[in-house]
Amino acid sequence: TPYMVISQGSSGSDRAFLEALALTYAAFQPETFERLRDEGLLPATAQMILRRTRKGVPSEAAYLSPAAHPTAFDAESLRPTAMVALAQAIDPDKIPPMVQLDVLRDLEATPARNLSEQLFTTPGSVARVWRSFAGQRRLEASAEATVDPNGHPLTFTWVLLRGDPDKVTIIPSGPGGARAEIIADWHEPGEITGPGGIDTSRVEIGVIAHNGHHLSAPAIESIAL
Repeated sequence: TPYMVISQGSSGSDRAFLEALALTYAAFQPETFERLRDEGLLPATAQMILRRTRKGVPSEAAYLSPAAHPTAFDAESLRPTAMVALAQAIDPDKIPPMVQLDVLRDLEATPARNLSEQLFTTPGSVARVWRSFAGQRRLEASAEATVDPNGHPLTFTWVLLRGDPDKVTIIPSGPGGARAEIIADWHEPGEITGPGGIDTSRVEIGVIAHNGHHLSAPAIESIAL
């Protein structure tokens, strides 16, 4: 989920992230901080800053790739100075939005043993479990409920974060690409590799909004195989 930072390592590995995030909160312009706080956007904006400034993410194009969105974050990838600089650069009338995700059409197949395939559905994270014998699944989602806090028009980018590009098709539609149909074929164990070369058993799609000034934190759809 994009709601928390999971640090890679043993106990105490989170300390570097807490310090970097405290510096980030302190670096916002006072009016920007107040707007983010009042709009409930401080955590989402801090997530965007953490991901956008990490080592290996030199551009917006790189942010729109798996490199910016690992499951667990390595403290060596932190760039606190860059986090502070980006926080200072966000003007109060240009704060980033937070994606609001809806499921329009859920997985359609009879799950094995009639177990539910729905783990949870929230505005920022949708989690499903592939329990069907079907070899292909379809899911349609929408970010049309997303509203830019500044009133700017939004565009959306849907990104395959985990999975074989030959086995996952994303078809955006609607105003600004706010909707997408996701077609996923079954992946065998070992076919999905996340950042750091770690194998995973999840297909993950991120959707990121852009208001013409700043990118948002991702909302994430995750299907566990």
